[in-house]
Amino acid sequence: MLFRPYFLTLLFSGDGAAASTVSPDPSLEKEWIKGTDYYKVLAWKQPFPLWLAEMISRELALFLASGNHGRPFSPGKTGRFIGKLARSQGWPGAGRWYEPPDRPSFPGLFEKRERFTRLLPQVLAGRLFSLRELAGALSRMGLAVMEGALEFLVHLEVLDGRVECLAGVGLTADGRFRCRRCGEEERILEDFYTEAPMPCRVCGSCLALGPVTSLQPLYCQRGALAAGAFPVPPLVLPELTPWQEATAREVLAFWEREEPRAFLIWAVCGAGKTEVVFLTIHRALSEGKRVLLAVPRREIAKDLGKRVEACFPGLEFTLLYGGKKQERPGGGLVVATTHQLLRFTPFFDLAILDEADAYPYRENRMLAGALANTLLPGGKLIYMTATPGEEWRKKAARGEIGLSRLVLRHHGHPLPVPVLRRQPLPPAEAEDWPPPPEVLSFLRQAGEKNRQVLLFLPTVRLAEKAGRALQKAGLSQAVDYIHSRDGEKDRKLQAFDSGLLQVLATTTLLERGLTFPRLDVLVLYADREEIFTTETLVQIAGRVGRSAAAPFGEVLFIGERISRPMEEARLWIAGMNREAAELGFLKQGMSHDH
Repeated sequence: MLFRPYFLTLLFSGDGAAASTVSPDPSLEKEWIKGTDYYKVLAWKQPFPLWLAEMISRELALFLASGNHGRPFSPGKTGRFIGKLARSQGWPGAGRWYEPPDRPSFPGLFEKRERFTRLLPQVLAGRLFSLRELAGALSRMGLAVMEGALEFLVHLEVLDGRVECLAGVGLTADGRFRCRRCGEEERILEDFYTEAPMPCRVCGSCLALGPVTSLQPLYCQRGALAAGAFPVPPLVLPELTPWQEATAREVLAFWEREEPRAFLIWAVCGAGKTEVVFLTIHRALSEGKRVLLAVPRREIAKDLGKRVEACFPGLEFTLLYGGKKQERPGGGLVVATTHQLLRFTPFFDLAILDEADAYPYRENRMLAGALANTLLPGGKLIYMTATPGEEWRKKAARGEIGLSRLVLRHHGHPLPVPVLRRQPLPPAEAEDWPPPPEVLSFLRQAGEKNRQVLLFLPTVRLAEKAGRALQKAGLSQAVDYIHSRDGEKDRKLQAFDSGLLQVLATTTLLERGLTFPRLDVLVLYADREEIFTTETLVQIAGRVGRSAAAPFGEVLFIGERISRPMEEARLWIAGMNREAAELGFLKQGMSHDH
């Protein structure tokens, strides 16, 4: 990481007032003022790291505004003020004002500016980018600029007032370091670089998106965003059931009302909840509004992108998740994982969070803050989940958020109710994992009926041990294992989806979001409450019977005891079936075609 010095500059106008700025090269200010009312530039000879230059410039602007009272600019007085602030942060305070040379810093820099200025609003709209991220986005749009030259080009936009530059980690008004991307104040770490004469601050919370430091800038648009005008093709929806249509109308009514600002779609697993919000998304886009469709996990984001393409044929939309950057700045819809939201400023009129209780969003204060921060003033938020937490359920009961219940799957058949079984299992910590006879029997019966099986286990180590043991157990089915750290998980998922694998031992990685027809589910060590919560078990059971061609299946929870979450999950699912039956839509009779 390179340490780029930053300089304090003062821009003098004809009435004697001075504006304070922070510059990577004061020669840029000297060039820029030629087309303005400013006539003179002074720069402080001593450079500073960005976070300190930013703080001093802010205090210097207040000092100049409050202390001059019409008196001429005093180099000595302002110099002493700067020195005092610098020393208070452990930085040398000596320096002097000088007039920078009248020369551009990069030959050919200004020749690129016209195209850069045209592209930048599209690339930066609603986003908070580092120089590297900005360079990558511009490159994908056909404009290649080295980071050093790019910083100078962006700085001209800063001077024009169209872009804001922020130290990635900067000082708050009360003197605390704060990450400008995720808002973290506690996990700000010290690091040392040979190019920097003092420690650098790095945010430890959002490192997964690349380091954010006190030495490097982040850029965002300044001022109000222009209203959208997006070409919106006709909506092509699959035929909705009467209960899906009822929820779709309720969501649309929520969008059209002033209050409330938040809405919860509480839908059973496999209810087709995503499609019921597409009508509202289409309406919002047609009104020139910007819409965010967010999910916690990358695998679900990929699937969601395909569903958007199917229902909005020809729509230009942005798709963002780890390893994927499909950017369409001209469209009003963004589909993204929740971690990608850390790169957004307030931008959307409507944000929809699918799988709202899933890891890593669940109980993640940083990601919850990022989602809230993406909304413009007056923006609306829709949560969708099969397993809302107690806080959401209470808010809905009190009328603080809107609510729509979708208690029946699209095919109209009841949810498979889990069978609970208490029996001894191999010790989880043992080196060998002999497959229990009951497990082998379950798998063989599924194979005879041409069913696939997801075998859920509480830990990565158990998933690997069980998978290897079952591969050696003489089953007729092809067996493998999968978990989040598996480098071949995409290949294995594709093999399972295509039917090349019939049994997949897994952690809770596959508890939600994906659909496999003709599937049965077995959960071992289901009494491990720290892993298999009520909500997790409901989601796991919800993998079964999602297909209209095979709406039934087996769900078996095995533990050495019947835990409270196991019992609650069974009662939760049975209760949803009773509620669906009361609506009069539930198809009667269960044909175990497996």
